[in-house]
Amino acid sequence: MLRNRQLVTLLCSALVLVSCGGGSSSSEALETAVTFRDPQGFYVIDIDPSWERRTDVPSPSVEVWSMGEAVDEFQPNVNILRDAPGGRDLVQYMEFSADNLGSLSLVGKAVVKGEFGNELGVFEYTGRVPQADRSLHFLAIVMVTPEHAIVATLSVVESAFEDIRKQVEPFMRTLRPPQVS
Repeated sequence: MLRNRQLVTLLCSALVLVSCGGGSSSSEALETAVTFRDPQGFYVIDIDPSWERRTDVPSPSVEVWSMGEAVDEFQPNVNILRDAPGGRDLVQYMEFSADNLGSLSLVGKAVVKGEFGNELGVFEYTGRVPQADRSLHFLAIVMVTPEHAIVATLSVVESAFEDIRKQVEPFMRTLRPPQVS
């Protein structure tokens, strides 16, 4: 339980450090996508070519892209990190994560088919993180393999969440293992 809370804290710390200063799949949105292959070889995801990859990230196992203009002085972003699933499958990992959100509030969760037919977990949650002075809204897409849980999270201020989710979620749902094209 403590490890997952540490994961949530690390995730929130990473997104807030690089952030302060787009619902459903759509093939139309993906027409201009660029494929990103994790440098460590654990996942592949298609991203919008307008997203800016951040290099000022506190951990080499976290990838972060910012998108568009800052909203209420918070830069919307997607970050991806790798976790150990602790022997859990996707549903068990989602239950464990939902039970350990700390002060964040779960809005909903589901298992869906990704753009490439693989199972993905979808979490939506809200709340204040210690590193931010405002409420944020999050959408996380989770892929679990026996060795790794890959978590892609959209972070944005509440007022802009629905509009940005519509733009970003189709790309997030392309998260897949490296052997799936």
